[in-house]
Amino acid sequence: MSVCHVPCLEALRIVSRDRSHLDVITGREVLRTMQWHANLYVDLQDEVSQIRKEYVDRVNNNSTVVIEAQKCLCNLIFNSSSAQRSCSYSGCIEGIVQRLKTYRDPGLPHEIKYFDMRMLFLLTALVADIRPRLRQELHGLTYLMEALDLIIKTSKNHESRDNRVEDTDVPLTGNEVDLACEILKVLFNLTVHVDKTNLDEEEEAHFMRMVSILHDLLICQTESKEKREELVR
Repeated sequence: MSVCHVPCLEALRIVSRDRSHLDVITGREVLRTMQWHANLYVDLQDEVSQIRKEYVDRVNNNSTVVIEAQKCLCNLIFNSSSAQRSCSYSGCIEGIVQRLKTYRDPGLPHEIKYFDMRMLFLLTALVADIRPRLRQELHGLTYLMEALDLIIKTSKNHESRDNRVEDTDVPLTGNEVDLACEILKVLFNLTVHVDKTNLDEEEEAHFMRMVSILHDLLICQTESKEKREELVR
């Protein structure tokens, strides 16, 4: 059965680019199925450790299916208000945050991280109600900044030929820049409407840390001039 998942999802992805008649493929069951294949269906009663293990196992075994489902969801969220509402309150946001906690896993493909953040950017841009929930209840600022921190650290440490870890600046790859840009766009959506003149102590600490991370990103080297311009923008 799994053999047919990728071509079916590819077909759905192509169809989902057209806004006309999207109601046919934005029904609750279809969206739940795509969310499941994207490994973003979270039973909120599960233990966090169990959820993490299931995510890592399923993603490592079905990364192509996961990525195709993510692409479908991105198209539907962008083009359909009903898909935006459904994905906002079906556990999709919680699923992305749970996977965000596993970004240190070297076996997690870049494409999955990228489309997670792409989806989160679209949802936080198009559904205002998500922003305070992601920022406060789900501690989104903390986990997103940790993901940026992880990208920066890869530019500071690499293994030498004799397997010693050296503290030497190396350029960020194109993939790392692309992921950082998507994370920064989500952070913009989460913070742009916050009253900066009336922050509590925790919020102020978040913003101070963000300033430090942005400084470090601005002085990172990149593989190409074009990627550096994208990162700065």
